[in-house]
Formats: sequence, structure tokens, C-alpha cells
Amino acid sequence: RKQKSRSPPPHAARTEQREKRSQIDRDARLADAAKRGAAAKTGKAAHAAPNLSAEQVARIEARLNAAADPESVRVPQGYAVRAQMTPAELRALPPELQLGEALSVALETLDAIANDAVGVRLLMPMPAT
Repeated sequence: RKQKSRSPPPHAARTEQREKRSQIDRDARLADAAKRGAAAKTGKAAHAAPNLSAEQVARIEARLNAAADPESVRVPQGYAVRAQMTPAELRALPPELQLGEALSVALETLDAIANDAVGVRLLMPMPAT
């Protein structure tokens, strides 16, 4: 006599899939709870900052640059306004050379033209005073 192999009933596969999904959901909830707990301990927000397009960033930066008080400009939650200062670079002849104003202006103009034309600077940067 041949024995028939018994295949599992059709609802068994669905039950197994349901159990896998519920385990994945449980894991996701536990991970979210762990993130919220870690955020509460550090004082940081549990959610990530939203991704902004280049156009949105440009609009926000334009508003910040135009505002008298950058703190008055609303930015999306998760972002912060931070002042960024760039030091002024001055390329001029040192006053110790005492070459005269006409020659100094001519050499500074030559430096600007050489930089614009081929990217070469003739004068060294000096701190702005």
C-alpha cells in the first residue's frame, strides 16, 4: 500500500505569513520605542529631519539672508539656523613696501585680471583690518 504525502492545508500558509508579518510589526514597534527612549534620555527629537530639495533649501537660505533677524525665519522641524561667517580675504601689497598708491592699484588690478583670466594669483592674502 502506498502512503500519500499529506500537504498542509491551504490556510496554513496564510497563517504562517500572518505570523511573520506580526513578528515584523512587533520588531518595528520595539525599535521605535527604543529610539523614543534613547531620544528622551539625550533630549533629542526621535524623528529625523525631513529631506529638502535643493530648491527648498535655496528658498529658505534666501529668506534667512534677507531677514534682519534670522531667528524670525521659520525652518522645518529638525533643522536649526546656524550663523556662518566667512573671513574677508584681502589681496593687496603690504604697506611696508611704500610703492605709492598708483603702483599699488596697478599691481592689485593686474592680480585681479590674472585671477579672472587663468586663475593665478600674484599677491598673497593678507588679513583684513
